[in-house]
Amino acid sequence: AAAARVNRDGVAVLVDTNGMTQGARTPLMRILAMRPARIQVHYHGQPFTLGADFVDLYVGDRLSSPPDYARHYAERLVLLPHLYLTHSVPNFRGDVWTSDALPVPTRQQYGLGVNDTVFASFLQPYKIEPAVFDVWADILRRVPRSKLWLFYYPIQGIGGHEDMAANVRRGAAARAPVAPPPPPPSSAADPHSLAHFASYHRQPL
Repeated sequence: AAAARVNRDGVAVLVDTNGMTQGARTPLMRILAMRPARIQVHYHGQPFTLGADFVDLYVGDRLSSPPDYARHYAERLVLLPHLYLTHSVPNFRGDVWTSDALPVPTRQQYGLGVNDTVFASFLQPYKIEPAVFDVWADILRRVPRSKLWLFYYPIQGIGGHEDMAANVRRGAAARAPVAPPPPPPSSAADPHSLAHFASYHRQPL
């Protein structure tokens, strides 16, 4: 019914802002697959290709979607001049950050050595399943001086930062010899700080 309405209304450009995220994967992808609009675009929902031949354009930026990777996208890239994200989220203190206001952190601030390798996941924590954690643990064992950073996004119903940190430590301990992460420092360089994760693209990793 929704696809028929889009087509009946003569929508020329249909923009999807959810992608294959929770609660949107099946209903929205079915609508797009019916090709109700002449041009179909994905923007904002997930920072990578949908891998579908029924979406024509992907709106991103040169940081999240480097032009050199265009061949890996099913869609044609449309790159905004700055950042494709247009919103801010609150950090643990309830403030709102903007990446321009943040100092560029150093490796030393995060306790990283010159030759340390950092793997990072910026997905919401409910997406981290035991099987995925097993793979990550195996990678950490194989790569000397490597670390794994996980992103915490304060979303209703997911639980607190303390709960997530405790779960990660338990999971790491159960997969020894992967060392559990140390408690986050209380300094401004706290690697668990959402504000500093906002500037991850500027960190000298």
